Amino acid sequence: MTDKGQARLEDELTARPFHPALDGWKFASSTQLFLARITLFIQTLSNLQYFQKGFLPISKNAEVIQWVKTYIMSQKQTRQELAAQLFKELRTCLKGCAERDASLFVLQLTGYQRVGFTKNQLAYQYELDEHYVHIQLLGVIHHIIEKVSKNNESFHVLSSFLHDLYLELPLTSSTLKTYSWLQKGKTLEEIAYIRRLKESTIEDHIAELALFVPSFSIDAYVSPKQQEEIISAFEGLRTNKLKVIKEEVKDDVTYFQIRLVLAKHFT
Repeated sequence: MTDKGQARLEDELTARPFHPALDGWKFASSTQLFLARITLFIQTLSNLQYFQKGFLPISKNAEVIQWVKTYIMSQKQTRQELAAQLFKELRTCLKGCAERDASLFVLQLTGYQRVGFTKNQLAYQYELDEHYVHIQLLGVIHHIIEKVSKNNESFHVLSSFLHDLYLELPLTSSTLKTYSWLQKGKTLEEIAYIRRLKESTIEDHIAELALFVPSFSIDAYVSPKQQEEIISAFEGLRTNKLKVIKEEVKDDVTYFQIRLVLAKHFT
């Protein structure tokens, strides 16, 4: 790229930056289904609060329709309580987004006697490119998924939309086997012995889990104190080069531990 092209790109990204949570690789398997569930749930709950059962669902996916129906019927809370809880959870999530991005997300929602904006309408409303609107909306969804999956207890309703979606994590088959052994309580060394693999290979699998599984804890491999030390070094150096970070931390911190912290906190 020429210097002029680089400057133009930087100007564009400054004027219209991408949402920082945007991560298509990490959330590719869950984004669309999560969005379909949440938007149909909001539409359904909104109409039911006004005793309106004869509405046209925005999703034509039979599985999504059945999921929302089953979920609502299984809840002990009243519709008003469910709506209030969902509002509280979404407000908490959207506080972490730029005001415009949060508005894009809210305006696309359909409810009782209210049709959500299309991406084309949102683009016109905010004088943005339609593709850019699409990308920003994905970023908001990824932000919500990330926040909810890291703190399920605080997001009772939203976490329900996610609980079965991580069955399709973007993990290699070998990593999934290692994950299965970890969930059975096996150590890194034991798994390497059982699977007849090098410990370094199992370390690669664990680093992959730290990167792609929000609920996966690295505390068994890196103490909280060591995590703080690595995070501090990274923030001071602003580099993800392992060797450079290794030179800034104590000798007992390993390259594997640095990889885990970077995967968990800075990707």
